[in-house]
Amino acid sequence: MSSIPIGQAGLQGLRDGLGRAQAAASRVVASAAGGDADQLAGAIVELQAAKLQAGASAKVVRAADDTLGTLLDVMV
Repeated sequence: MSSIPIGQAGLQGLRDGLGRAQAAASRVVASAAGGDADQLAGAIVELQAAKLQAGASAKVVRAADDTLGTLLDVMV
């Protein structure tokens, strides 16, 4: 079992997804400017994958936050 709290894992996934999206967006621009359709398609797919990763990570962060809120409500 991992020693990283779930919220931190979600935040790291969000950071990774955003970094991945930024790199893919740069490749989209470069590919479009260079006219390379194959690289452009690959960069667009990578951008979509980064979007999904960031979205899933945001849901993990939200779930961790909701769980913590529920635990605090129960304890009070």
